[in-house]
Amino acid sequence: MHVFPALIKVFCVLTFLVSACQTPRPAVPGHTPYGVSDVVFDGATVAVGDLPVKLGMRAGNVLIPSQNYNVYRAEEDKRRVLAYWKTRGFLDATVEGPLLKKDEEEQTVAITWKVSEGKRYRVGSVKVNGAPTDLKERVEALIPFQAGDRIDDVQAWRLLRITMSELMRANGYAHAETFSRLFIHRKKHAIHWIYYVDPGPRTKVGKITIHGAKKIPEALIRRRLGLKTGEAYDHTVRSKAQLDLMDLGSFNVVRIKDDVDNEFLIGDLPPDRGGSFRPGHVDADGQIVPRNLSPSVDLQVHVQEAPTHKGRLGVGASADIGRFDSHVSLASEFRDLFGPTHHLLLDGRVAYGLLFDGETDDPIGLYGNGTIRYDSPGFLHHHLDLRVYGTWSERLFDGFHSRGLRTGLGFRSAIAKSTFLDVDIAYRLEWPVGLPDFDKTASEALQFDGSQLSVPELKLALVLDRRDNPIEALDGYFLGFDASISPGGGSHSYLTLGARMRYFLPLGNSMALGVRTQGSWVFNLGTEGLPPAVRLFGGGSFGMRGYGRQALTSVLEDCPTQDCRSWGVGALSLVEATFDFRWLPFRKQFGANAFVDLGAASATANPFEDGISLAVGLGARVRLWYIPLSLDVSYRPLGPDALSHLDSWLFFARIGESF
Repeated sequence: MHVFPALIKVFCVLTFLVSACQTPRPAVPGHTPYGVSDVVFDGATVAVGDLPVKLGMRAGNVLIPSQNYNVYRAEEDKRRVLAYWKTRGFLDATVEGPLLKKDEEEQTVAITWKVSEGKRYRVGSVKVNGAPTDLKERVEALIPFQAGDRIDDVQAWRLLRITMSELMRANGYAHAETFSRLFIHRKKHAIHWIYYVDPGPRTKVGKITIHGAKKIPEALIRRRLGLKTGEAYDHTVRSKAQLDLMDLGSFNVVRIKDDVDNEFLIGDLPPDRGGSFRPGHVDADGQIVPRNLSPSVDLQVHVQEAPTHKGRLGVGASADIGRFDSHVSLASEFRDLFGPTHHLLLDGRVAYGLLFDGETDDPIGLYGNGTIRYDSPGFLHHHLDLRVYGTWSERLFDGFHSRGLRTGLGFRSAIAKSTFLDVDIAYRLEWPVGLPDFDKTASEALQFDGSQLSVPELKLALVLDRRDNPIEALDGYFLGFDASISPGGGSHSYLTLGARMRYFLPLGNSMALGVRTQGSWVFNLGTEGLPPAVRLFGGGSFGMRGYGRQALTSVLEDCPTQDCRSWGVGALSLVEATFDFRWLPFRKQFGANAFVDLGAASATANPFEDGISLAVGLGARVRLWYIPLSLDVSYRPLGPDALSHLDSWLFFARIGESF
């Protein structure tokens, strides 16, 4: 058998073919073979921020390739460097260079730009002209500087005009435009700043035209829009109507365009020149001449219908302190299967779990979960969505696992943008597998019951998400509240309450302070104890990082022989909090964070009764293109005695949001 040499030949042929297909990079005028090894700004007293990665000639990293030295790009970069210093208030700055330090052996060059900053300018005065009376104070409050302040960022302050316009467009003035103008006094090294506002009239909905609808009736789209001719119109109304249409589940793309007289902008594309006045827009005295505009705004609704069927196949693995899981998942969506906006969703996962720590009479081995769900957005009311579902699930705990079935119907309503209310009415069946028979006295002390859970349940949840980014948030906040009750008529009776909060305070463009808190309580309304299915488990990479997943909880000791084993059987109150400093630089592949985690859990309504746990740590954030990877190392110096057998040093790796 000569399989190995044959494989080498195949590999060589494929390599030759691939290399033969490569298109050589064309040479550009001024190109040199010298790669840029470093860029230095000599004489700089201000931080250069993200300027190095915006230059035409830059040192590379894993995410952004380096650029070779080019004499023509050098002149372009010189203008970029000068512009950067002027936007920081150094209007008299000069730039010399580039000064080059070549390494002939490595074929690289280090570039130095010599910057003479000069005197930094300050704000002479600032005013807003023409803002509508009812919004004037709110518009002026957007200005973060005042007379006497030094000039920090001309571009950012110019772009405030966009923020001002958006505020007015979201509050009844859809035609609103704002222009920024700077008047420079070079002898006094001062800039006088004026924002000129042309709000236009208060706007209302005009004619509505729908494009692209084929399977979905126009009448249904209009009902979901909730817009009627003659009603008040602004960009908040438009944004909510657009999201409501997307929530029907029948469209891939929804765009609502209006015929307002606004400046056309594609994203945030500095340099911003402060806006362009139209002919006749300014009178001889330098004042804005209001535009003659109609208050009625016509809308064009463009939709692209979703495919009838979508499928998704996934393969993954996860590891924790005491377990390893690998899985294969399959999901299918059948859009408009039973008619317009009547969908069927199937979702399932088959997994295999291994336990490194703990024992159970029924090893987890092969397990899985699955869901079948019927969705009907716009049920009864254009803002009320219906779902009917059945879910089979298996969960792995410390030394045992549980199997369960949940079936019922639910309602969702989008109260406002990124604000949702969910109501579920369900029947829940769940039983633990592999639990030993604990000592009755110890079980009663923790209100613990290892029997089957079989109950009707009502659940409510409210979510408000105002983060600037759900994956790498640096600004905004998130609030979540949930409650569930099983009032009786089943095996157990209980009430659960929970709250979650996240808040981010930005510190510049790439740093932020973050606070995350979450707390849950379970109240026993019956005479029996409560099974693990409704009890609380914390810790892990998305919880308190002083413990592994589901390890922060109440503990029962089982001593069938002389050897005792601690079992995490679930708490009745649980609080976790994180204080986080994060650094996520613009267009860089790596970031970092430092954190302090607090946690407490107990078998009473007071989560701090058994003591508090504290963990401190450092982490790295890696942007693997579209996949954010978090790597954290934590040390737990403080924790209750019941959990002292767990390792104090832990390492966490997770894919998903950075905080």
